[in-house]
Amino acid sequence: MNRLDRYILRQLAGAFGFFVLVFTGVVWLTQAVRLIDTVIASGQSARVFLEFSALVLPQVLVIVLPLSGMGAALYALNKLYTDSELIVMMTSGLGPLGLLRPTAIFGAAIAATLALVMIVILPVAGRTLADRSQAIRSDLANALIVERQFIHPLTGLTLFIDDTSRAGEMAGVFLNDQRDPERIVTYSAERALLLREGDEARLVMLDGIALTPDGSGRNLNSVRFEQFVFDLSELVRAEMTRIPRPSEYAVTDLLAPTEEML
Repeated sequence: MNRLDRYILRQLAGAFGFFVLVFTGVVWLTQAVRLIDTVIASGQSARVFLEFSALVLPQVLVIVLPLSGMGAALYALNKLYTDSELIVMMTSGLGPLGLLRPTAIFGAAIAATLALVMIVILPVAGRTLADRSQAIRSDLANALIVERQFIHPLTGLTLFIDDTSRAGEMAGVFLNDQRDPERIVTYSAERALLLREGDEARLVMLDGIALTPDGSGRNLNSVRFEQFVFDLSELVRAEMTRIPRPSEYAVTDLLAPTEEML
């Protein structure tokens, strides 16, 4: 590699770094909006947001690197031409192959970096991100204890909590269970507690009332209770079950898949 090759490579690398920063910022912002919603909705800290942002970065680089490489090559070569540097190089004996050599080295370096990201880094980051997202969704306290919002943790199940204390006690709880169309039940309780042990979860409602429509659907049957335990284990099992995507496996695993992967 002669001096001209190194000079052209420096021009390409400088333009490439600029385009990477610009494109990464633009693409990352589109991902950051979704991440912010997830972090805020689950009550996580800024550290979790930064962790998720770092795990999303390999996905961004897969898009950014080829675009930045093309943009850098066009910009750098056009700059060399408009500044008459390319003309001076060609008059000094630099032919088309001489100009192609540093550009090919630059493209090969980008291709190698992209292969490293896609084959090694992206599967690890993707699986870690999916596992961390699953862990956050499996945290019932973050998934259920949301003040003054109607949430639907399961299909046919609606929950509303008016207020919560630092100890985790909920006040003004409304729960509508329509999972069984033949037996629709609406619960209203002054207080409630969320208890979990392993893959079992219970919502203990205190001082409330249960309402069920009668056979005609025009009247409601009401039952008052001092304590009622509502089973939420179905929610825990649904959140704990996750099938990894093919993109989360390493190439060696995809070449020799196990029965669990199939």
